Amino acid sequence: MRWERPIQKLRWYLREHRWRGIGYFAADMAFWRLRNLRHLYRVMKWKGMARRRPSEQLCFEVQGLRLYLNPLDLGLSAELAIDRVHEPILTDVLQSLLHPGMTVVDVGANLGYFALLAARRVAPNGRVFALEPFPASYQLLRRNIEANGFNHVVALPVAAGRSSGKRKIYVYPQANWNSFFSGNRKPIDELDVDVCTLDNLLTNVPRVDLIRMDVEGAELDVLYGSQKILGNLSPKIVIEVHPTLLGVDGYRELLNLLSQLGYDVLFAWGRHQDEVLWLQWLTVMLHPNKEQNRTSITNLEKLFALEETITIVFAKSTV
Repeated sequence: MRWERPIQKLRWYLREHRWRGIGYFAADMAFWRLRNLRHLYRVMKWKGMARRRPSEQLCFEVQGLRLYLNPLDLGLSAELAIDRVHEPILTDVLQSLLHPGMTVVDVGANLGYFALLAARRVAPNGRVFALEPFPASYQLLRRNIEANGFNHVVALPVAAGRSSGKRKIYVYPQANWNSFFSGNRKPIDELDVDVCTLDNLLTNVPRVDLIRMDVEGAELDVLYGSQKILGNLSPKIVIEVHPTLLGVDGYRELLNLLSQLGYDVLFAWGRHQDEVLWLQWLTVMLHPNKEQNRTSITNLEKLFALEETITIVFAKSTV
């Protein structure tokens, strides 16, 4: 339902802040209206750029990388073409967690933005395994690996899951929304893709230092299919959680599963902090959810109630 999420937010603000919650809720809604205007601006500008230039010339320098973008993608490609960065906090955090020689697994690599940033950090002796099941994004991923001369990145045209086989994926105008779950979004297409567990896919890989995943609601499936890796190799995990797709029960199951495997939350942040707006101070002024240290279960539940997506970094307490 279109209004289900706003109503959930309003109830949370009223419960936590009483009548002041109405003001907080209004600020929250204003922030997302501004974010949507920024997105509309990006889309219109990107469409104009894509019309004027042939697809082979849609190559941009982004964070020191050469990236070919998808002219039909109104999500990540538009964002990278206009803003030259995607999720700036995650971009910085990911690079701070990586060092030369590490092995990284990027689940839901799309056209390779995070995979190639990781490849640059772990070079020359590290490795990156980039999984992307959507054919158009996978072709761009391979092209971008070649364009940057990274021979230590392995592109795999599969999705990670709880078991191996085939599964239907829903396709959207924003390629980074492609998902096994339709939710409240209306897909433009659907297709069957190959699925494999990370445990099976990486059986002969002796070390995994970090797993990043953006899988649009399939987070639990990926984790259940990688329990051997998580138990034996203890990689750090960077997960982008989607509350509306995963659900409350799934969210709590994810936290419990990782806790049972010995993982603690290092830090977490909400999507509003990772949005690129015209004036960054508006992010703080318009959005009431400002706390930076959100590692307690209470604060994670607050993030789940208020944010469109949440990025959480997990690590073994003994590592």
